Amino acid sequence: MELCRGRRFRAAVTAKVLLEARVNIAEKFGEPELVRFYQQLAAMGPEMVQPPSPERVTECIPLVGEKDAHVLAAALECKAAYLLTLDRRHLITPAVGRAHLPLKVITPGDFLREIAAQTST
Repeated sequence: MELCRGRRFRAAVTAKVLLEARVNIAEKFGEPELVRFYQQLAAMGPEMVQPPSPERVTECIPLVGEKDAHVLAAALECKAAYLLTLDRRHLITPAVGRAHLPLKVITPGDFLREIAAQTST
């Protein structure tokens, strides 16, 4: 989030992704972590992007399944360079890797390691 705040990278999110995050954080961690999430999100100031087109979502279903297709579709439609996710089961998969997408789907930790390596060279 610090990288986005410094404007080196731009964060983008859809309303549906935020809703899913809210539900997951509230169920798994409770109210204090949900408040912390919203504080960090507000500090980052992500761009709210439009929901992806139904056609783009349909294209993504074979890669990540119906439940997560909207996430990949939105990242593709807003021309993201990276899709950061902790969902190794559905989004960070060999099928996604073989698709030769115009973005990298990686964990936040891998993203930070990649950026640190780029800045140290």
